[in-house]
Amino acid sequence: MRAVIRVGAIVVILLLIPFSSFINRSYGGNNGNRVDLLYIWTVPTQVIVGDEFRIRAIVANNSNNVITYKGLCESPLSVEFDKHVSVESVPSCLGFTVHELNPGESVEVTGPSSGIVYRAVSAGSVRADVKFTYFIDGRMESISKELVFSVYDGVSAISDEPFTLPIGQSARIMIDERDSILVRFVDILEDSRCPINAYCIRAGSATVLLEVTSVYGSMHLDLAVGDRHKSAVRVIGYTLRLLDVQPYPVIDKGIDKDDYTITLLISKSIAIEHGAVRAYGDDGRRMIIVWNERSMKGFMVSEKVTAFRIEHEECIGIYDVCFNAITERDRIAISIDYDDDMHMLVDGREFDVKRMLILFDGIRVEYTQTQLGIGASDGPVMVMDIREDGSVTAINYQKYPTEASRPVVLESGDSISNGCTVTFKLVGTKLPTVKQGGVMEEQLEARAVFIKEVVDKDRCPIYSIATTPMITEPIGSLTHYINSTH
Repeated sequence: MRAVIRVGAIVVILLLIPFSSFINRSYGGNNGNRVDLLYIWTVPTQVIVGDEFRIRAIVANNSNNVITYKGLCESPLSVEFDKHVSVESVPSCLGFTVHELNPGESVEVTGPSSGIVYRAVSAGSVRADVKFTYFIDGRMESISKELVFSVYDGVSAISDEPFTLPIGQSARIMIDERDSILVRFVDILEDSRCPINAYCIRAGSATVLLEVTSVYGSMHLDLAVGDRHKSAVRVIGYTLRLLDVQPYPVIDKGIDKDDYTITLLISKSIAIEHGAVRAYGDDGRRMIIVWNERSMKGFMVSEKVTAFRIEHEECIGIYDVCFNAITERDRIAISIDYDDDMHMLVDGREFDVKRMLILFDGIRVEYTQTQLGIGASDGPVMVMDIREDGSVTAINYQKYPTEASRPVVLESGDSISNGCTVTFKLVGTKLPTVKQGGVMEEQLEARAVFIKEVVDKDRCPIYSIATTPMITEPIGSLTHYINSTH
């Protein structure tokens, strides 16, 4: 239930039920007398100088009593920062709600209260004392926990649009209203590109070192343009691609390191080189389509095998891949959505995609649809609760850059990951249903429906920031050896 209250002088008190229930099997269960702050983070997850930001936390009632806390215009969270952040006053509203949290339940809360703004004013590490205030048996209590986060110098960028970074600078790309990825141009590791007006036996390449920071932590990776053919990486469900390194070398003229700039693109989509889809229609009819973007050829298997050539068309609506398959006799329109609902249209006929394989830049990515009931787990996700409003409470087990876990509340479209190679995107829920034949025959369990993306690599292509890359070969063929926990 939501309440909307206009700004005014009247204080309205409403009683609301918390939006999430949490099974505390991973966090100690019911301790009899504890209210816990399980997880605290900033929104956006990466804060840059000049940002207004908020603080969010997961609160678990591990006591034996019902607790209440304020919401709407007033927040139960208050924060004190040691440096790099200013706390400003702005016009505020006066209405508030009273929320109830039962024993064994958890809830996500956000601060600050209306009339207060947190603003990042300088770069550096911030220590924040976060306090959650609540009421139990008519008395006011509070718990506190420390949050340490960084404020970065940088600019905001937009996904699916190229952006340029000078060396040492950062750009934050918003993933959604909750999460973001921060990319920093750390260093130029090599520049062996054949200079203008020079004769070379190879084209050469330019390799850059990047730092990628997300809710999972900060990690390093290197990408290259030129003949090294390592210009892109798939991470946390996104493709990060190095498009250009400037300035280009000129014979007999050196380049100062501080003069380097790079152009990057981060995108949900993948520049497919080779694709394969397996799908089924409502009547059980199987459809397999395999195609190659370089040769512009492919084939489809249904009742028979049919070869085709590709003519591309612009995708419309939700579809990620669209093309006309030109066979010997027919022209067939094919549209594939692998990111949201895993559907395919072949001449207007809909198929459910069961599996999709994509190859690009030597990276193999597999998409499948998976359903998890309460208590079930797969890789980085364990489902703890599925609610009627479509939200899912889960435990997110991350592997990169370090092993950890955190509680999360997912809405449709939200993603969680192991930090790199496996990503789960919530696309819907299936609530319990009753089969009726005069009496109840069967009660089916609730299920959360995810699109699972797996990057087929022996290890995460991003290296931990906790260690320093060591150059073990000449700079023209750079190799990193990383001593990490994984």
